[in-house]
Amino acid sequence: MSERSAKRLLRVLESERSALLSGDLARLEEITARKEAILAKGISPAAALAETLGRVGAENHRLLKAAARGIESALSRIAETSAPLRTYDATGSAQGTPSSGRLERRR
Repeated sequence: MSERSAKRLLRVLESERSALLSGDLARLEEITARKEAILAKGISPAAALAETLGRVGAENHRLLKAAARGIESALSRIAETSAPLRTYDATGSAQGTPSSGRLERRR
């Protein structure tokens, strides 16, 4: 693999970083395909470029892990908020909501 391909990979990694920082997670699938295509050919960059690729790749990995944690947190929060409603009676005992999906209005 040429130095040119290593530079292409660096540009793809920079695009990945931009997508991660902007929250454009939909672009990641296409970016991953581009990275895989470049890496499938093999790379042998100069030492300075190899160091840069490693640094940028490690930073993107950290950002990807943070994005995954954010998604997991959001899914957890959604699950919490969609849990059945619990109410309490006059004695403080927990009461579930009616299974019919209807709420009773008391006057």
